[in-house]
Amino acid sequence: MTGKISCDIVVKVLAGQGVTDAVISPGSRNTPLILALDAEPRIEKHTVIDERSAAFIALGMSQLTRRPTLLCCTSGTALLNYAPAVAEAYYQGVPLIVLSADRPDEWIDQDDSQTLRQREALANYVKASFDIPEFDASAESLRWYANRIANDAMLTSLSRRPGPVHLNMHFDAPLSAVCAAAPPQRLIADTSCHTLLPPDLMKELASYAATRKILIIAGSHVPGHRLNRAFAVLSHIPNVAIWTETTANIHTPGVITGIDRTLLAIRDEDPAPYAPDLVISFGGALISRMAKDFIRRLDRTEHWSIGWRRDRLADPFQCLSRCIECDPEVFMPHFANALCRLHPESSYAEIWQAADIRGHDRLNRAVQTAPWSALKAFGILLARIPRKYNLQLSNGTSIRYAQLFGTRNIHACYCNRGVSGIDGSTSTAIGAAVKYGHGTLLISGDMSFAYDIGAMATRFVPSDFRIVVINNAGGEIFRFISGTAALSSREEYFSVAPLLPLKALAKAYGFDYYQADSEKALREQTGAFLAPSLRPAVMEVCVPPNVSARTLTDYFK
Repeated sequence: MTGKISCDIVVKVLAGQGVTDAVISPGSRNTPLILALDAEPRIEKHTVIDERSAAFIALGMSQLTRRPTLLCCTSGTALLNYAPAVAEAYYQGVPLIVLSADRPDEWIDQDDSQTLRQREALANYVKASFDIPEFDASAESLRWYANRIANDAMLTSLSRRPGPVHLNMHFDAPLSAVCAAAPPQRLIADTSCHTLLPPDLMKELASYAATRKILIIAGSHVPGHRLNRAFAVLSHIPNVAIWTETTANIHTPGVITGIDRTLLAIRDEDPAPYAPDLVISFGGALISRMAKDFIRRLDRTEHWSIGWRRDRLADPFQCLSRCIECDPEVFMPHFANALCRLHPESSYAEIWQAADIRGHDRLNRAVQTAPWSALKAFGILLARIPRKYNLQLSNGTSIRYAQLFGTRNIHACYCNRGVSGIDGSTSTAIGAAVKYGHGTLLISGDMSFAYDIGAMATRFVPSDFRIVVINNAGGEIFRFISGTAALSSREEYFSVAPLLPLKALAKAYGFDYYQADSEKALREQTGAFLAPSLRPAVMEVCVPPNVSARTLTDYFK
């Protein structure tokens, strides 16, 4: 027995199509949806009061599972609180299904409680928006309609480039009497073709590339054995240099994992030997501004983009010449084998490898001679993360320092770089920790952490979840970039040290608390902090803000 036949149909279809997790925020208008979810044993339910945190938790879950996590909220502004995480999911290519309760159409804009224009409210940031009116069990055509829409929502979320979809459901009397449950539902299968490009076309592409200096750039991507094996082959081809960002999750010797430190090593050299004829990229938006600037300044370079497109053409290097719509995990292994068989001759890869070694040595010297600072702290922390750990990074300071050092020896690394907001980092990491189960570490700046304090109130934070908060009294980037570093109002309006009583917060929310305010303390505390325990833990790493900014500035100079 459920509250509404439409809810029972939708939930049964989604469960049958493979949805296994739902993040529910309490409300009255979505009561029928909650009842239908509660009656569905195939879906695990997670309750989060704050809709903004709930949406980021769902994002973190889907980052790990690559399946749509269902979000369920009441009517009104609850839906709008999903927007930041939904936008992030759209640009990351992460599947989500937003299930919102709504008033009937006739009551919209009639000054009735908890009512706003929800139809297509997220249209700019979802792959599709669907609307289901209220109906009773005797409406045969609407039962068929609800079934079709639920199937469509699931298949759309996962098709080609995955992403979020929005399913808006109308209820007049959400707390009305229960009705009979819907029968088993029809499930529609999607038999999409994600196979290799035609052999003749692959041979043509490889032949063209074999005579050129190739620079492969890997943006954010989920871990994949096929990709890593492909890059093991590509890294031995002499005309191929490879840049991989921290969040690309490519763990293969011979690739350049620290793009910025390598580009710094050649800053005063003639760029001509390093200039590629052909750039091949895949994955999400690049974090490295230096990488984008380097390629944009080049002449006579062309760019191939690999992967499923969104609804707009992306030309980040301003030299796009070919879009190859194919899963990178399918394209790259076959391209590597085809190119390898042609036996290209070049010293291009060797030139970049030498630059990478110089960049790595230069960074090591900078870390060894640096005073206690964020640079020193990251050098220690990133080297000590256990191999099995899943690493989550907040935007701003954390991801940019990780880009310098690289994270080759851990399971995977994620950061919300679809839109690059500082909101929701902690919630996303909690969602990921729930689905991973082998240790998750979030490294966050103090400003980003303060933005998402409410995530600590989540009732199901796993005991193997760890948070490092780099407390440098606000946004370090504003002390570093030239546009704000010299402003007299910098600390008041830009860096803005947050009020962050972390020790008290940890105690209140049941986290173990550690603190390090020196290199010695950090080295001593890290082992105990990362050791297994019965509770999640947070470590506050206090670094001097001005010294940290100056140390990073000196390194880049």
